[in-house]
Amino acid sequence: MVRKVLAWRDSRAETPRAADMGVTVLRSLLEFGRLRALVTNNVASDIPKLYRNGTRAEIVWLEEDIEKFRVASEELRTPHVYDGLRLAALTGLRRADLVSLIWSEIHEHAIQKKAAKASRGKRRVATMPIIPELGELLVELRNRYR
Repeated sequence: MVRKVLAWRDSRAETPRAADMGVTVLRSLLEFGRLRALVTNNVASDIPKLYRNGTRAEIVWLEEDIEKFRVASEELRTPHVYDGLRLAALTGLRRADLVSLIWSEIHEHAIQKKAAKASRGKRRVATMPIIPELGELLVELRNRYR
């Protein structure tokens, strides 16, 4: 069975993080079964991970990356996608919070948004001060026809 689990994991090696998550889920499921005497052992317990680089800190968008994104969004006639990138860059909000942001959460000096993601079982309120660049973007977005 270990060989089969390894073959399954390796068949998904083009996305190593996803392959590792699959093994993690299988490991948890088999551990549940082992503790309840439904299986005799957990064959996924000692499967090593494929994904080595646990940090994503080097993934940084540079000005030229943002400019390429802007040009592509204009070519595809989807300027609202570029607006989303600008808003994300200026607020640091997650994608789910960006798409659900409403004008009533934008106040004079700050954006206060109840986060979509729960942390320790609670939904936190994210507060971002409105810096001048963000203020300019918000004025632009508020005055634009949608």
